[in-house]
Amino acid sequence: MALNFNISEVAAICTGEITQAAETAIEIQTLSFDSRKIVEASHCLFFALVTKRNNGHAYFNEAYAKGVRAFVVSETVNLPQDASVVLVENTLAAAQSLVGFHRNKFSYPVLGITGSNGKTIIKEWLYQVLHSDFKIARSPKSFNSQIGVPLSLSLLSEWNDFAIIEAGISQKSEMQNLSKIIHPTHGLITNIKEAHSSGFANNTEKLEEKLLLFQNCKTIFYCNDDSLVAEKIETSFSDRELISWSVGNVGFLNSIRKKKDGNTTKITAVCKTQKVSIQIPFEDSASVENAIHVWLIALYFGLSAEEIAKNMATLQSIDMRLNIVRGQQ
Repeated sequence: MALNFNISEVAAICTGEITQAAETAIEIQTLSFDSRKIVEASHCLFFALVTKRNNGHAYFNEAYAKGVRAFVVSETVNLPQDASVVLVENTLAAAQSLVGFHRNKFSYPVLGITGSNGKTIIKEWLYQVLHSDFKIARSPKSFNSQIGVPLSLSLLSEWNDFAIIEAGISQKSEMQNLSKIIHPTHGLITNIKEAHSSGFANNTEKLEEKLLLFQNCKTIFYCNDDSLVAEKIETSFSDRELISWSVGNVGFLNSIRKKKDGNTTKITAVCKTQKVSIQIPFEDSASVENAIHVWLIALYFGLSAEEIAKNMATLQSIDMRLNIVRGQQ
């Protein structure tokens, strides 16, 4: 069980008003924003989100019919008396407040991942490499938006001792909310490229917004060879523990060399004066970059070079929303 709230606690945390309370107490363990995707209905809290495209208040009857008996709304609704209803000003803000409260129950490391590309692949590869040593909670699929992050954070539990949470943004002012609720102890910036650029004046502005995720991080991981990223991090977070990788002779993992061999790539480097190496079952440059980020973090968290090499040799490809497929010519 991850979440554990009653309706009075929900109202207090979300600064809402209980407009209807069921006689039977409801133990809330899961969240839902979509009446088509309800888990453990009798313990589910349904948030009626209002977006530019849709209004969740049109679906509360459907959620009720599936067994949901706890609702957070921003409009007046009529439900049978065995349902509990909390009225708030903004349902998305309420959901973020609730999971932010939940996240702060835990003191184990929370790694926040942001950047233009590679977030989901790195998160899944980190899980593949680290899961034998840590009990990991992680974002499902590519759940990294204003809605996806609350769902991800709701999965954190006392059973875990490590969490990996993605944070994606498409415009200014979005990261502040995500940073507040994720509250990562460690952060990774993957890269800054052209993806999701329409909401920003330039890459510098986009980078500055993404780095808001790291406001309270004690440790930040990045590529030292990315001059825009490295300069901004080393200027803005000089009082933090900065852990980087580089093809040069600087950084925690340095002197990196790559050699392709068929469909695999062998990567060698130096970590704390020790020569280390891995071989990954991929040859494209994006996969190599993603793998080095994973390698850096695994080394930092104390896995042996031999264990990391063994796990990275069997990395599995991840199905993404956009896939590269081999075609003719």
